[in-house]
Amino acid sequence: MQDLEISTNQVPSRSPDIVSREISGELLLVPIKKNASDVNEFYTLNNVGSYIWGQIDGQHTVEEIVTAVVNEFEVGPRQAKSDCLLLLKELHNIHVVSVS
Repeated sequence: MQDLEISTNQVPSRSPDIVSREISGELLLVPIKKNASDVNEFYTLNNVGSYIWGQIDGQHTVEEIVTAVVNEFEVGPRQAKSDCLLLLKELHNIHVVSVS
């Protein structure tokens, strides 16, 4: 699989085929399936990943999400950008997020 290039002016959006629920301080991402027995995988996000997920609304650019992470957590812009891009690539690879 070719590595996705994401720029900071792009806008990520969530897949409509995913639901998210917070359980015990972690965010679970679960693919929507016709039958509950078809769900054989789910994904968890830590508190920073959960915060980024909350910013992915099809309106905010990657740059705006990075700025929000810098303002919310004790992290510098360079690290926030690196972390955001890595997570967005991972979420894209599992078809949870699209980037336009």
